[in-house]
Amino acid sequence: MNVMKFLKKRYIPGKLVGASPLTIESYGSIVRQFNAWHVDVHGRKPQIASLDRSVLGEYMSHLSQAGKAPSTINKARGHLVALWNWAYTEGLHAEKPSNVAKIKEAKRSPEAWNLAQLGKILKSASECEGLVGEVPANVLFPTMIWTAFNSGARVSAMMSIRWDDVDLEGGWLKIRAEYQKHKEDQQVGLMPETIESLQRLAQYPRADETGFGVWRSDRTCHAWKRLNAALRKILKRAGLPHGRRDLWHKIRRTFATQVHASGGLAMAQTLLGHSSADVTMRYIDPRQAPKNNQADYLGRPTIGVA
Repeated sequence: MNVMKFLKKRYIPGKLVGASPLTIESYGSIVRQFNAWHVDVHGRKPQIASLDRSVLGEYMSHLSQAGKAPSTINKARGHLVALWNWAYTEGLHAEKPSNVAKIKEAKRSPEAWNLAQLGKILKSASECEGLVGEVPANVLFPTMIWTAFNSGARVSAMMSIRWDDVDLEGGWLKIRAEYQKHKEDQQVGLMPETIESLQRLAQYPRADETGFGVWRSDRTCHAWKRLNAALRKILKRAGLPHGRRDLWHKIRRTFATQVHASGGLAMAQTLLGHSSADVTMRYIDPRQAPKNNQADYLGRPTIGVA
């Protein structure tokens, strides 16, 4: 069985039930690229039973020579090793994966928006023109940004919020466990600005029962790419960075950084639904963390005094 057929016929039905369309598309994209390389180099499609450390190492070297980032190479490695491991579990591979080394990655410092920047983003969102479905873009996008900041939710979870779970009078909304990575319901207290934005959005027709159902809620990878493209335009108009690390997840890091500054690490970990404080620290922008500036700990030398 070739790797692509194994992905479609065995891995997705067996291991990716309930996974996001973005995850499934990620596997498909990586396998397609691996297939193309294997055909070009070895003259045939790769078979699942022939995956081994040598082939994966050769492919990772190819990606490195092509200038791919270590994180991209490690993602491809992770997906292919996962397929290999499942094939072993299913009795379709004779060996269990072992010793497929990762590429060393540089540790990047987390970056979040500060409040002034977030204000610019909201202003830019309020200047969007046109309609998304039947909703003015200058209503939809500010509401999404307020909700993302207020809840700290992953964008996939936020896009799945149901109107039945929004209590605008009481000032609460619920994000259901089935849309959360940590599989727990989350109750979110709403800021007045978020309530006001949701009230405006609620006046317009929507495609389904989710809060942002107007945004083509087919949950396809294509829909997420369009959503990211929309945010990029908002960021660009605000004069802010708009690379891949500046999109919806940066708003989640902004939430984490703000909660950490005012409520501490334990509170940030709880509200983010993280399994450990170490994971949460990867969301905290050290430039905005209290008492995290080295200059505050240093004495000042006296110049020109004997």
